[in-house]
Amino acid sequence: RTMYSFGASYFQQLSARERYSLSANYGQASGVNTPPISSPKVQYYGGSASYENDFRQNLTAFGRLSVNKIDQDGASRRANVSFMAGVKFKFGAPR
Repeated sequence: RTMYSFGASYFQQLSARERYSLSANYGQASGVNTPPISSPKVQYYGGSASYENDFRQNLTAFGRLSVNKIDQDGASRRANVSFMAGVKFKFGAPR
């Protein structure tokens, strides 16, 4: 079975307080049909985007959107989509 994957990412600092990043990846595993082993070809696609804003030195808001999809020979699945947002608080004195 042959497997490979590759990905790329990009990061941009928008200002002293704001930044975002983008990433994408792809992977594939070839199928095997040699008795007694039989497994389909599998492909994986994924991507994400994230954003962060430092409101204060110890308080950051963030958001992240991710999409992932897996395809197998003869069966296509729906993509998984997730979104996460929140606030990070750093305890203690800044260094």
